[in-house]
Amino acid sequence: MSESVSLSAPSTVTTNSFTDVSASVTTDIKDFGTVTAEVEFFAGGSSIGTDSPHESFAGGTINQGTSFTSDTTWSPRGAERNVTVSVSVTLNYSNSTTVTVEDSTTVNILEQETQEQAEAEQVGNSPANTLSEFYSNRTPFSIDSISYDGSTPASLLARENSDAISFNYKNPSISVDSSARFVKHELVGSQTVRQKIGQDPIEITINGVCFRDTARRIDGLRYANTGILRSDRFDDASITVQFESSSTDPLEDGSAVSLTEANELFSFTINCTEVL
Repeated sequence: MSESVSLSAPSTVTTNSFTDVSASVTTDIKDFGTVTAEVEFFAGGSSIGTDSPHESFAGGTINQGTSFTSDTTWSPRGAERNVTVSVSVTLNYSNSTTVTVEDSTTVNILEQETQEQAEAEQVGNSPANTLSEFYSNRTPFSIDSISYDGSTPASLLARENSDAISFNYKNPSISVDSSARFVKHELVGSQTVRQKIGQDPIEITINGVCFRDTARRIDGLRYANTGILRSDRFDDASITVQFESSSTDPLEDGSAVSLTEANELFSFTINCTEVL
């Protein structure tokens, strides 16, 4: 028999809800003595809970060869994305042997639908009565599921939620250029026939305002392969794209600062192309 751990977590969770994550642990027999255990759960590399299951046993230890279960409660935040949930278990045996076992799984985080969003879906494109109502019915713009190439700096990948970008100002200007492909057939003694043979990828330009940390993340898109844009500007409120270029500039010469957030403001432009 050897040590093992099996992590149990839902494949899909929603933001701002509470989710149970558990781990089933099996210990080994080293010298027929006792063992203590320290269990820590992680999501996206950040700790979401610890457990010391031996504290519930008599004498503060577990008999070697024992199996036990530890759990924690997790409430995800932020943009929709895929995140790695993992567990690390350190077993300290009475013969001074220390063993660490780990397990992980990928969890898809979805944004929890609010009452306002549900009403917006039922209303569809009906006009809002106020500007506040108009913005409350919008899908906030965000970028997630960003995949990076092999030249990406480690410092960029080490950021929390490095595969997603959220925006404090959630309604940037989004321009879409679409076109179809045609060929012309010139028939002798007759008119020219124009035949449609397909569609070109959509070209998208996003212009908006962001804070300094978001500007840094936008600068890092030059290392990205693909990502998903989230906005009700697109069919199904999302589209997978490749990032062609991006730029970030101080909102004013010499920098501008948000009086409510005390943070530098930047204007940004992101150019991208649909992945067909």
